[in-house]
Amino acid sequence: MLKKVDVLDLCKKIALDYNGWDFIAGAFKDKRQKHTVRMVNPCWSFSSGSALAQPAAIIVNKKVDKIYTELVGESNWTHFISHKEFYNDYVAGYRLYDLVADNAEIRIRRMLDEGIELLDKTYDFSSEQALLKSIPFETEQVDGVINCIIQGCLGNYDFIKQYYNEDIETEYPKDLVDVKKIMEYFNI
Repeated sequence: MLKKVDVLDLCKKIALDYNGWDFIAGAFKDKRQKHTVRMVNPCWSFSSGSALAQPAAIIVNKKVDKIYTELVGESNWTHFISHKEFYNDYVAGYRLYDLVADNAEIRIRRMLDEGIELLDKTYDFSSEQALLKSIPFETEQVDGVINCIIQGCLGNYDFIKQYYNEDIETEYPKDLVDVKKIMEYFNI
């Protein structure tokens, strides 16, 4: 019977083969950059003898996270790419029942390799400024609030005003209370 500890131990073992990467708190993390943590999170879900992975490639910019935490009261990622962007044949994740029979090591390495590739393909890690500029533009819900912080860090205060003043349309209602806090933070 597959045990959670077996899967997590395998992830720790795999991380040792990737320069700069560790497996900490359930996710593969690269903390080598001063300004941003890169992550590939398997988003494991464990149940009676199986493990389901629905991975996400994630970045947490320390400056953006610090501001978000200060204003909203909790930490959040800066941007993520959901599991749907991973493998071509990958729809709703994959389930492991046996580490050996299910080729767990091969599958986890593939997930990590593809996650790192997605991070490198999506974001510009050459500098913090380049990274913030390379983050795909999001306007819905929490992503919209985080994008306002990103734009504030980049000095694009017009975007924040337009977002707050409803000049930028969204499908879902905006959290204007948090956006107002962002405006106050950046003295807009």
